[in-house]
Amino acid sequence: MRQLPNSEALRQHLLVLRAQAGDERAFTALYERFTERTLRYLTGVLASGLAEDVHQEVWLTVFKRIASVPNPAAFKTWLYQLTRHKAIDAHRSRSRREDRELTIEEAPRPRSSRLRCRGRRRKGPP
Repeated sequence: MRQLPNSEALRQHLLVLRAQAGDERAFTALYERFTERTLRYLTGVLASGLAEDVHQEVWLTVFKRIASVPNPAAFKTWLYQLTRHKAIDAHRSRSRREDRELTIEEAPRPRSSRLRCRGRRRKGPP
């Protein structure tokens, strides 16, 4: 026998359907329902300031792509996968940026503007 969804799952399903249809209040309700959980996850895996930036990216992406969620009943899973992927992308991007940054000790020495010649130096104007 197939189990009927509980009222909370049904409410969430309807909110997703309404948000997919462009209902801003439904989207706001979804945001309020899940924002604390997504931010908590991100602050657990990223630095605080970065987590807040990624959190904004997550919800901007949700806003843009909610209509493409194929199964409104699986919105929560879709949201958590999106959040996880955004965190991984941010971590990779930050790692690449840190790899490119050099400390003063690691930076190559600037080349002299004068040409070095072997042997004795000539006297007189350069």
